[in-house]
Parts: sequence; structure tokens; C-alpha cells
Amino acid sequence: MAELVTLISKIPAEVLKALKNEENKQSEEEKIADQQQSQLCCCLTLMKCSNISFDVDYVENIPQQVSVSLDCGVFVCAYAEILSEGQQVHSCEFDTASQRARYASLLWHYGVEKANEGYTSDSSDPPWPRNSVIEEIDASAIVTLK
Repeated sequence: MAELVTLISKIPAEVLKALKNEENKQSEEEKIADQQQSQLCCCLTLMKCSNISFDVDYVENIPQQVSVSLDCGVFVCAYAEILSEGQQVHSCEFDTASQRARYASLLWHYGVEKANEGYTSDSSDPPWPRNSVIEEIDASAIVTLK
């Protein structure tokens, strides 16, 4: 036992640090695998198709939503935008809050332009009632997030 204690005391601090980092890396990989399994279970429960088998491919280093959220709309919109512009999907951090704010700003700007320019729709639905409080919105009041 004394020999074991002597042997352990001779292990350099760097080796111990590397071992701890490897343990943390493994636990992080296990955490990601658990999140992916949780996402799959949530989707199967939501779709109520647990008796249908299908292949699932996990792609690493791309933006992913948290496992407890089934709201993937902002990811789908961003992915469609990236593909339509011919860009590559990067593994950088994806800030869902700023993306949602950006899309909300774009939709609001479109609504203002539509109201100011008098765009019409091909739809046979009756027009929405105009807001009588705001007659015309000044374009300089529009805030654009980039």
C-alpha cells in the first residue's frame, strides 16, 4: 500500500489534469448522446408513430435546439435561408433569440411596406381591417437588426 501511495504521488499534475479532461470529455459526449436520445423520444411521442421505424442521422457541429424544446421553426427558417443563399452551415453558436427578433423585424417591416404601398393579395379572403390609430408609419422609424 505504501508503494502505491508513493507511485501515485509521483504522477505529474499534467497527467492528472489530462485524465480529468478526458473524463469530462466523455461525460460531455454522454450528455450529448442523452440529449439526442431525448429529442428522438420526444419526436416519436409527439408524432405518435413509435411503431414506424426510420433511420436517424445525427450531424455534429451544426446548431441544434435544446432537447426539451420541440419548437424547431427558427432552425428551419435559418437553415432554409442559408441553403437558399448557397452558404455553408457553420458550427458556430446559434442565438435563437436574436434570430427570432431578426425574423420578427423582417415580418414587421414587410407589413409596414405592404400597408404603406397598398399591396394587394390574390386571396379571395376579405381584407383585414386597417388600424385607425397608426395611419402611416415613417420608414425612418424602422429598426433593422443585422
